[in-house]
Amino acid sequence: MILREIFDLASDEEFNIIDRNIKYRSVHKIRKTVCSTLIDSGININTVREIMVHSDEETTLRNYTFDTNEASDTDKAVIKALSI
Repeated sequence: MILREIFDLASDEEFNIIDRNIKYRSVHKIRKTVCSTLIDSGININTVREIMVHSDEETTLRNYTFDTNEASDTDKAVIKALSI
C-alpha cells in the first residue's frame, strides 16, 4: 500500500528539503493530517488503523485525528446526523 510506504520512510531528515515554496512539516504532522483526512472522508476507522499501523482504533482516534472542519460546518453536520 503506497501510504504505508510513505510512512515507513526512515526519518524526518529525509523531508528536510529547503524550498521557500514548501513549508517544512514533520513526518508525524503529515501522518496526523493524512489520518484526519481519511476519517473526514468517511474511510472506515479500522481501515485507517491498518494504514497507520496502529494496534487499536483508540490510538488512531485519540492521537492521530483532529477536526479539519470549520465550527459552523461541524455544527451543521451534528444537526443533520441527529435530524434535529
